[in-house]
Amino acid sequence: MRKFLGKWTILLVIIMLAIACQNKAKDSNLKSEQVTEGENVVGDLRIEEGEMVYNRNCKVCHQPGAKGVPGIYPPVINTKRVNGDSKYLINVLLNGLSGEMKVEGKKYNGVMAPYRNLSDQEIADVLNYLRRDLKDEDKLVSAQQVSDMR
Repeated sequence: MRKFLGKWTILLVIIMLAIACQNKAKDSNLKSEQVTEGENVVGDLRIEEGEMVYNRNCKVCHQPGAKGVPGIYPPVINTKRVNGDSKYLINVLLNGLSGEMKVEGKKYNGVMAPYRNLSDQEIADVLNYLRRDLKDEDKLVSAQQVSDMR
């Protein structure tokens, strides 16, 4: 039974990655505009832009509401990991992630593809969208931070 479920999990991951790659290919034709001071929605928090990046690239795996898929994809909102070290999050988006992990006491074992195709601003926007409930503006992610880690 365990081998059977493992094969279905792998198949599900492959299908979800294929869908995500199709969305990336469609979006790669869209040119993202440079953001200048004064265009931000709330300080450096660009909620609408971050939500669009999430919907195009993350929602297929992490689901609407960012609650994840039990056992495969963890929730990416209101968790210690998401609200914690921004360098860790930037690294995950740039380089992907695989293998077993625990999030909020629950085990997950999925594969996250790297999203190096996203611009520095898009990565900052989606991370800030997911961390939007944080009250400390010092925890906002800037495009420059992403660029420095790229």
